[in-house]
Amino acid sequence: MWRVQVIVELAEKLIPDLYKIIPCSYKKIEQVLPKESNYKDPASFKEEAEQIMNKLLSNKKERLSKFIIHTGGVPSCGKTYFCNYLLENELLPKETVFIQFDLIMEKLTGYKKDMETADPAKAFENWEIPAKIIGYELIERAIAKNLPILLDHGGSFFGHKDLLKNLKALGYTTEMHFINCSIDTALKRAQKRSKTQRHTPEEMILERHQNLQSLKQEYHSIVDKFYDYHNDTSVKEFEDEINKTFRGKTR
Repeated sequence: MWRVQVIVELAEKLIPDLYKIIPCSYKKIEQVLPKESNYKDPASFKEEAEQIMNKLLSNKKERLSKFIIHTGGVPSCGKTYFCNYLLENELLPKETVFIQFDLIMEKLTGYKKDMETADPAKAFENWEIPAKIIGYELIERAIAKNLPILLDHGGSFFGHKDLLKNLKALGYTTEMHFINCSIDTALKRAQKRSKTQRHTPEEMILERHQNLQSLKQEYHSIVDKFYDYHNDTSVKEFEDEINKTFRGKTR
């Protein structure tokens, strides 16, 4: 119990500027729920959030060799395809916890109902922040259990530099897998996806591209291993790059 408590206290310090990314902690998440949400009360939302996190952490056992695989790149560059490819082809240990804020958002009843009754942009506006808060809470819980992590995140927030540095101090092997694609390609993919799935504002893609211009090199100097991929045209070439990195390798 003492060791777990120490890890949790450290986990809360992994990103000192976390509240520049999200407005409040998970304990106060009811503060950011939409005024007209589909939940009868904040407790029912919290219950659903707990169910989502518990399911993602279920049947995961502590692992001595722990790591974080952190993706990087603008929205619609192919990060989720990359993560799904690893999981579907069983290229990571079964104890690995997959954390993706969009996936959390898509599991929320409120988001699903808004997608049915409102436009995708409104649904995204209502539930992006609650999903992020749950996501960072899930990261802390995975760390408290000494679990390896596959984090589907663009890396455009400066606080993730601290996340990776501090995870190294906790004994994690840190990897950044950066997926490159042109802005035009990312914008076209996002526009196509927004018609039926999650909305991604154009200004978000442009802003995150700008942030990543300097952050990419900084990540390179922070992590234990840095990998570059290209995903503009050929899916097969992208998969070949992934296989070259992961096939036959032990983590």
